[in-house]
Amino acid sequence: MWIRSVLVTVTLASLLVGCTEGAGPDTLADQPHLEDWPRVSIEVVAAEGNHEVDTVVAAVPEKRQRGLQGVERVPDGSGMLFVFDRDRTSGFWMKDTLVPLEIAFATHEGDIVEVLSMEPCEDDPCTVYRPGAAYRVALEVADGWLADRGVGPGDRLEIPWDALPEAR
Repeated sequence: MWIRSVLVTVTLASLLVGCTEGAGPDTLADQPHLEDWPRVSIEVVAAEGNHEVDTVVAAVPEKRQRGLQGVERVPDGSGMLFVFDRDRTSGFWMKDTLVPLEIAFATHEGDIVEVLSMEPCEDDPCTVYRPGAAYRVALEVADGWLADRGVGPGDRLEIPWDALPEAR
């Protein structure tokens, strides 16, 4: 009887390990090409509640250009924060991005001006996703993450500016 209990326990433990294998990283910072990027935790403040997002930060042109290209999974509660040195109205595209994303464009004060869903693109020309207003930062998360939490224009991103690298 004791041996049977041990065998059942070992079998269940093996099944649990097998189910979690290949599930992917817990945060974007666990991705090999993002592990050395700056990280900061921000808070999305919405009417339906506040939500913490662990972000990797793209504050320089080379990192902003690479973005989430090649990333196969964006874990829940993770994202990429694009930071710019001045307001802009230019758009984002999804060239060589593998997963659908949702993007929130926000002012320097953190006010969200637009939220858009974006689809991966392999071949040129790719759709360019433009906000309807100027922005200073953009938060990319898994598609539907913001919508599922009721986040939209008028909500806010609480950003610890003093913890961010200087944008160029």
